Amino acid sequence: MLSEQQMRARFEKALQLAGGTHDVADVMAKVREGRAQFWGNDEASVVTEVLSYPKLKAVNLWLVSGVLQSCLAMEGEIFDWAREQGCSIATATGRRGWLRIAPTVEWRLRGFQFWKPLR
Repeated sequence: MLSEQQMRARFEKALQLAGGTHDVADVMAKVREGRAQFWGNDEASVVTEVLSYPKLKAVNLWLVSGVLQSCLAMEGEIFDWAREQGCSIATATGRRGWLRIAPTVEWRLRGFQFWKPLR
């Protein structure tokens, strides 16, 4: 089991890897307002959001932190909930190391996300 301090450190790292657009308080506000969902167990946490596009809805695994196998163990519950919301796909942004494991758990790479600071 991860300590609260370890979980917070991993969660904050996930926030930075997600682009530094939010801090913990921002995420908590989104969850409280129902614009994001928090999923957790003793070793991992996942924050999801539903994205609506003209042709489909997607559950986006926005922030994933903790022990990989514990994160993956939450997929069933998250995906069942997402289907109830009308989602037909799941999306996620991960670090480069996920490229090794993704195909083994049926995640497919689709393009790349680039970013560039505007000055």
